[in-house]
Amino acid sequence: MAAVDRALALAVMHAYRAQSVQAGDLAQKAVLGYESACGGTPQPLFCDARSGWRAAHVRSVAAMGQGLFVEARGFGQDAERWAERSGDGRLKVRAATLLAVISQRLAEPDRSQHYLQRAEAMARQANALDALARLRVEQAALRTAQGDSHGAQLLLQEARRLARQFGSSRMEAQMAVEFSANYLHEGKPKDALAVVLDALPVVRQFNDLHFVAPLLHNGGLARLALGQVSVATQELKLRRRCGVRGCARGHAGWAAGVCRCPGRAWRSASGLGALPP
Repeated sequence: MAAVDRALALAVMHAYRAQSVQAGDLAQKAVLGYESACGGTPQPLFCDARSGWRAAHVRSVAAMGQGLFVEARGFGQDAERWAERSGDGRLKVRAATLLAVISQRLAEPDRSQHYLQRAEAMARQANALDALARLRVEQAALRTAQGDSHGAQLLLQEARRLARQFGSSRMEAQMAVEFSANYLHEGKPKDALAVVLDALPVVRQFNDLHFVAPLLHNGGLARLALGQVSVATQELKLRRRCGVRGCARGHAGWAAGVCRCPGRAWRSASGLGALPP
């Protein structure tokens, strides 16, 4: 199993670097390895269902990063089955949240709402603060898509409170992409810039490279609005060197890819916290 575990570790690494093709290929190898190890009834003692979930989850996220949302749904359903197999309530919430995001991207709002409601119920039952925080960001994304920036901001604030309660500075920093985009949308560039400046050292510390480009982009827009043209130009040039493919098209959330929409606030492309911890 060492080779399978290594494939999963590399898949996660490539996913955090927004290298969707490499992440997907490696995650597929890992999924096949865990499926082989976990075959039979009853479930073998050496079966690692949590790692099976993680591999399927990364595979789904990688497909989203390539714009392959139908395929992503299939892989997301695989992750859901692994989560059920693991018996881990937190993973069940993550799986349902991911499927809600994918359903929204496939223009299936009723199905998306169904998954969100399931995720909410399971998160409360499992007292999974981190999973509930991720869910709140996805709910904020839906509010943003509906034009309700105030409602989105309230949900983001709750998500930040939950992340702090859970004790994850990393998760809180990742949320800064959505916070800064929302502040820019509300005409509050000073607040947007403050959020970006607080978050950048943290995401760099954890090597979460796919969050750097959207933070630089939103920080550059904030500086432009504040009249800091020279610094803004430098940051926007730097974000082009950090940029990765995929456009949110108005849908917020964390994901493997981010969007390039010149002149607009940059939001994560899909799937809040889609990447496994």
